[in-house]
Formats: sequence, C-alpha cells, structure tokens
Amino acid sequence: MLNWQQHMIMQQERYQDLLREAQKGRLIREARRAHAPRLPWHCQALAHLGKQMVAWGMVLQTRFDAPAQGEGQTQEAQNLA
Repeated sequence: MLNWQQHMIMQQERYQDLLREAQKGRLIREARRAHAPRLPWHCQALAHLGKQMVAWGMVLQTRFDAPAQGEGQTQEAQNLA
C-alpha cells in the first residue's frame, strides 16, 4: 500500500505530465497558426457571404421550383420551349 509521501509524489508527477501535455498542445496550435495562410478579413467576409447566398439560393430553388414540363404553361409557352 502506498504511503502519503508516495501518493503526493505520484500526484505531482501526474500534474507535471499534464502541464507538459498542455504546453505541447499550445505549441502545436501556435505553430499551425503561424504556418496557415491568413486571408484579410474582407476576403473571409466575402467568402462567408458567398456561401450564405448559395445556401439561400438552394432554399429558394426548392421552395419556388418551376413547375414540371407542361404544367401550368399556356399553349404558346409550350410551343416556344
């Protein structure tokens, strides 16, 4: 059975291991951020806007999709098609 001193030593070692892991994680994230190309804020905003417009367009297309061929069209419209 472990005495209290051995238990304290084990707890300190575990704490030091956790600190090392956290520091390693911070260094990895920092290195990734340093190497990742960063676009200016306006480019990121435009990219987000473009994605949002595509999503809105898809919703509108499904909601207001043109009727199937021949449905709801006059004879003149069918002749033009």
